[in-house]
Amino acid sequence: MLSERLIRFVRGEVRFCVQGGFITQFTDVCRRENINLLHTKIKEDSLTGSIMREDTEKLKTAAQKSGMQLQILKKRGLSFVVIRYRLRWGIPAGICLAFLLFGILSSVVWQVQITGCETLSEEYIRDYFDELGVRPGVFQRSIDIVHCRDRAMLDIKELLWVSVYLKGCIACIEISERKGEVYTEDKRNSNLYAAYGGEIIRADVYAGESYVQKGQAVAQGDLLVGGALPLKNGGVRFVRSQADIVARTNRTLQTEMPFSASAQIIEKSGVRYFLYWFTLPVPLGFAFGMQTAETATFLLCRENVILPIGLVRHGCRTLTENVVQYSEKTALLCCFAEYAVLELQTMHEKTILQRNLTVRNQDGKITVSGAYICEENIVQERELQIEDEN
Repeated sequence: MLSERLIRFVRGEVRFCVQGGFITQFTDVCRRENINLLHTKIKEDSLTGSIMREDTEKLKTAAQKSGMQLQILKKRGLSFVVIRYRLRWGIPAGICLAFLLFGILSSVVWQVQITGCETLSEEYIRDYFDELGVRPGVFQRSIDIVHCRDRAMLDIKELLWVSVYLKGCIACIEISERKGEVYTEDKRNSNLYAAYGGEIIRADVYAGESYVQKGQAVAQGDLLVGGALPLKNGGVRFVRSQADIVARTNRTLQTEMPFSASAQIIEKSGVRYFLYWFTLPVPLGFAFGMQTAETATFLLCRENVILPIGLVRHGCRTLTENVVQYSEKTALLCCFAEYAVLELQTMHEKTILQRNLTVRNQDGKITVSGAYICEENIVQERELQIEDEN
């Protein structure tokens, strides 16, 4: 039976052969010495069989008394392995370390799985719960599921419900988003001021008291709409001012490009690898004095499950400062390229009515400047500070 085989393996089993004497006398001596003979076979004047490891000395005595020669054929079992490697502490230490590592790894989170995202991105949900402690590499007991769920419901208004639970070594986050527009109550009171000076061409006030009208000139910082509304009984009601006030403004932009400039040139490049172990990068090499330019992460994947174990490759390089000389044509092209980017970033929400560009070459540099007449919304909201007289 399986249980008997397991017991013999743990205790240790010795396979032997005796010959040259009286087999009957040998078996009688073994019976008197309480030696349990297993799987015996008699062939002419020899007998083969098996005994437990602790009966080996008794078997030698029985063979001497019966005048037979004893030959040990085979020793097998766990006890012989332990005796053979009893002085090699690395093997049992490695086995214990393996069991300890297995126990630790089975109690940490290997992956965070998010389902149910529609308008909200998985990266946003992952980063939010990462701040709450739900991330790969943390112990499962350290995750407060109730606290994480309640905090998410309070902080993320788009959520209808959220569920956080552990499934083996995977932290599962299931969410359901609200349908339609999410209403967020805003109790702030505010005034509207002019972000830029100009001439008012349209003033649409939705909430608050207007202090400007069409055709009026305003300067930067002037009050446009107030959030304090007077009441008939002499009191004041504070509101959050809302309006679209479009003005004709004058704007200027300028970029410069010198004929000589300092630039960083790649002197030396290389690759550095890290062992990615539960968000902890373990360096596998050294790159002294080199800066990281690009990073690529390669994680293990099993059955469509991404494991938090892999390699991270860092592209490293050493940069040196050097002076680069530009021709007039090259400097002009670079200056116009920077000006185009600046105009796109600054004027993309404005309606340009007129544009005048000027190019100058003086003092060892190219200068491109532009004067604009445009229409834009000049509203700038500032929170209304209310002081209690009491």
